[in-house]
Amino acid sequence: MLLPEALNSESSVKNILKIIILKFFKVILRENTNFITVTNYETKQVKKFFPKLQITKINNPIPFNVKKKILKKRKLKKKIVYFGRIHPHKNIELMINSFLNAKLDKSWSLEIFGLVDNQSYLNKIKSLIKRNKNVFLKKPIFDNKKNYVMQTAWLNLLFSKSEVLSLSILEASANGLPTLITNNLNFEINKNSIIKSNPKVDILSNSIKKISLLKQHQRIFLGKKIFKKFNVLNYNNLILEKYVNIINKANSKKIKLN
Repeated sequence: MLLPEALNSESSVKNILKIIILKFFKVILRENTNFITVTNYETKQVKKFFPKLQITKINNPIPFNVKKKILKKRKLKKKIVYFGRIHPHKNIELMINSFLNAKLDKSWSLEIFGLVDNQSYLNKIKSLIKRNKNVFLKKPIFDNKKNYVMQTAWLNLLFSKSEVLSLSILEASANGLPTLITNNLNFEINKNSIIKSNPKVDILSNSIKKISLLKQHQRIFLGKKIFKKFNVLNYNNLILEKYVNIINKANSKKIKLN
């Protein structure tokens, strides 16, 4: 909760109180205190407030271990998708502008399956897409419906300002769907399933355009490769090993964990 979005989410009085409390902890925490962070962004923020303390970055484990079955016979649709909250933190405006700037032909669409978390932002998004016939706002879908959309979509998008562990990327990987993300996000999941790009409209739109130009058989081959390489058990075992190591270190040196 040391990210700027969290520290500045309340009234100015509460924000000032948070800073005072952080300064208090900065004084009382000993140098053998070890913070466990889950992203590079979070690590940077902890260092900002507690530069002398130890920090260990460990990604979150994947919360499921069953692979989804890939449809044997499927024809991919010229559909780019987003699954997540409708909130400014998710940079949906950047997503829409990048898609539109790619200037794909009318056969392509952007479908936003969003859970409304900010009504004013939703209104802003509606205003942005009202004149565009190939951008759609849709209600959230789950289970088999979601799996089917992911297995037949061409590309998944995630342009959030920061993420701890995106379930949409995990589910996309489990369904053989590649995801385009901005390079301020860091995921150690499956290099085959993630395409990184600079968070600028022109560069993101070029990435979208490049992926859209893949032939049907090329994109299907990429999806099979993603599905084959996505190993939940191996990933979670690496996370477990990191926790075991830090706990053993804490026991030997009596480090206080936060």
